[in-house]
Amino acid sequence: MQGIENLGSTCAINSLIQIIARNDILRTIILNNKFADANAAATISGQLNEIIDLMYVRNNSIVPRKFIHTLYSIFKDIFYHGEQIDIGELWTFLSDKIAEEIEPSVGIQATRSKFVFEDCLTQGVIYKDDADFHNAFMNCKLLKKKYEYYYHKFNTKISVWQESTQGFYLNTTRCVHCDSTFYNFEPFTSLNLDIPTDTTQPPKISEMISNSLKEEIIHDDWFCSTCRKNTAYKKSTKLWKLPDVLVIIVKRFINTREKNDTPIAINDYLNFNKGSILSNKKDVVYTFSSVALHFGSLNGGHYSAVCNTPDGTILYDDRHVVKIDDVKNANAANANAYMVVYTKKKDI
Repeated sequence: MQGIENLGSTCAINSLIQIIARNDILRTIILNNKFADANAAATISGQLNEIIDLMYVRNNSIVPRKFIHTLYSIFKDIFYHGEQIDIGELWTFLSDKIAEEIEPSVGIQATRSKFVFEDCLTQGVIYKDDADFHNAFMNCKLLKKKYEYYYHKFNTKISVWQESTQGFYLNTTRCVHCDSTFYNFEPFTSLNLDIPTDTTQPPKISEMISNSLKEEIIHDDWFCSTCRKNTAYKKSTKLWKLPDVLVIIVKRFINTREKNDTPIAINDYLNFNKGSILSNKKDVVYTFSSVALHFGSLNGGHYSAVCNTPDGTILYDDRHVVKIDDVKNANAANANAYMVVYTKKKDI
C-alpha cells in the first residue's frame, strides 16, 4: 500500500513525501512539469518525480536511498543524517528548492520583463479615522503597487510551484499618537500558529488563524518618523494572498526541551469570507488534505502522516500503511497534529 522504508530517522522526510504525493496540486506539478536543470535526475524535483511515479502511479512501496542521499547532500549544512528533522523546517527548504528547480512560468516572466517595479509607498500614511484606514486595504492602488514590487523582489524566478505554495502577509505598524501607518509585505510558505492558552476546549485551526490576525498594541520603543520620537504602536497582520496549497504549522515547541501537547481540532474546511484575503474579493474555501503527526520530543520524536485520498483517509507511518474510518476520526482533537495541509477548493 505504498509505504516508504525508514533509513534512519527519516520519518519526517517520508511523511512529507506522502503529503506531497497525496495532494492533487503538488503531485500534478511534480509529475507534469519540466525542470530547469538538464540533469533532472540529480535534482530534488526530478527524484520526487520518480518516487511519486513509483508510488502513486505504479502502486509500489519504495526504499528512497537516492533521494535521501541527494537531500542530505543539497542541505548538508542544514540537515544531518541520523538526526531528528523538523518537518516544518524541511517543508520550507524543500519547497524553496523545488520552486528554484522547476522551469519558470514563461508568460509571467515575459510580462515581468516589460515593467519596472517600484515601492511607491515608503512613507507613513495618516488616515482620518478607522473606517478610512480599513477601506485602504481594499482600495489603495499604491498598496497594490507595493505588493507587486515586493512580489518581484522576493521572487527572482516565478514557477507554477511557487505560485501554488507561496502566500503574502501585509504587516502594518500604526503610531498610537499620530496614526501614521507603515506597510510591509512578507512572503510565506506556511502559516505558523500559536496554540491559545485561554480556552476550555480544543481550539480549532480556524480560531487559531483568527487569533494570529488580531491587532495588538506594542509598548516597546519604536521610532515614529512622523512624530519624530519613540512611541507605542499598533501592530497587525493581514492575509494579502493565500496559496492554492495552504500549509499550517502548529507551534508546539516552546524550546528544544519543551513541547506543548494541547489538543487542537482540525477543521474539515476553512472558509475565508470576502475581504479576509485582501487580494481576493470573493469567498474562498479550503478543504483538508493531510496532517503530519509528531510524537515525542524534538530530539527523540517520530512523524507519521494522515492523508485524505480517493481510497479514503490513510495513515502513512513509514512502511506501515492503514486505512482510517473517516476524516472526522482523523481530525478529532489531536495532541500530535503538527503540520496541517489544506487545498483551495473554489471561489464562491
